[in-house]
Amino acid sequence: MNRRMVGSLAEQGNRLSRVIGQAGGAVEGPTLVVVGALHGNELAGVKAAKRVLAHLEETSAEIRGKIIALIGNLSAMRRGTRFVQSDLNRLWSADRVHTLSTAPDATVTVPEEIELRDLARTLAEIARDSSGPFALVDLHTSSADSPPFVAVGDDPLADRVVARTGVIEVKGTSRYLQGMLVEHASRTGWSAMAFEAGRHEDEISIACHEAMVWQLLLELGMVDQEIVPDEAAACTVMQSGPDQVSRIVEIVYRHALSDHDSFRMNPGYENFQTVTEGEILGQDRHGDVLAPLSGRVFLPLYQNQGDEGFFIVRDVGE
Repeated sequence: MNRRMVGSLAEQGNRLSRVIGQAGGAVEGPTLVVVGALHGNELAGVKAAKRVLAHLEETSAEIRGKIIALIGNLSAMRRGTRFVQSDLNRLWSADRVHTLSTAPDATVTVPEEIELRDLARTLAEIARDSSGPFALVDLHTSSADSPPFVAVGDDPLADRVVARTGVIEVKGTSRYLQGMLVEHASRTGWSAMAFEAGRHEDEISIACHEAMVWQLLLELGMVDQEIVPDEAAACTVMQSGPDQVSRIVEIVYRHALSDHDSFRMNPGYENFQTVTEGEILGQDRHGDVLAPLSGRVFLPLYQNQGDEGFFIVRDVGE
C-alpha cells in the first residue's frame, strides 16, 4: 500500500487546515497539486478532491508519485465569500510574491496577502520535498450556468488534457487577467491550468472537477485506468456547450469594474451564450451597459464580489 492521508477539513484550533489530504509518495513519479476554494465560495473543487482521495484510499490503489489537495483561501472559505479584501487570484505577480515572502510576519496583515504567502510557501515546500515533474490544477466554479472549460497559456500538459477530455479551451487569459495562481506556478516550474466546472451550487460541477482530477492522474501516468470510476473515465460530462461553441475560444474584451460601479448583470445569461454588439447586458451607476462587440458572453457576474462584470470571447476554431 503506497498511500498516505493527512489533514482534513476539521478545525485545528480556530483555523482550518490548508491540506485537505494527500495520497501516494511511496513510488517515484510526478507530483500533482489540486487547489480548491482559491475563491472561498467555490467549494466544488474541495468536495471533488476529497472524493478522489477517498476512492484512492478505499481501493488501495498504487500511485506513481503523489497527489496533494489544498484549500486556497481559508479566510474567505470560513466566511463563505469569494474573498475577504481582495481577489486572491489576481495577486500573484512576481514582485508581490517576492515582497510578501521576505516581509516580517507582523507587517503582512491583509487577509489575502497572508493567504498568498502561506500558499506560496506550501507549494515551495512541496516542490522541495517531492519528485517531479510538477503539475497544478486550480479548480473553480462560476456564478452563471456554464459548460466546463480550461483556461491556460502555453502548457503542453494542459493541451493534452484538453484534447483528452473535449473540454472547451479559453485562450487569452494572460492578456486580460494578471496575477493568477497558475501564472505563479508556471513561473516556478510547474505545469499549471485553471479549470472551471460549472455553476457554484450545481452537483454536476463537483462531478466535473472529480473527472478532471482523474484525467490528470491518467495523463500523468500516476494511476491505472482500471481504478478510475466509470463516470470519470468516460468524462462525458465535459462534452456539452451552448450554440455549438467552438472547442477553442479567445478573450477579446474584459469589462472591468471599480468599487463604485454598482454593476448588475441582466439575468439569464449563460457562459458562452451568443451576444450582439449593442445588446444591453446590464446596468451600472451610469445607465445601461452594452456589449461593445459581438461574440459570446463569458463569466457574467451574478454575485456580489468580483473585479469583472463579464468578458466577450470569440470562437477561433480547432
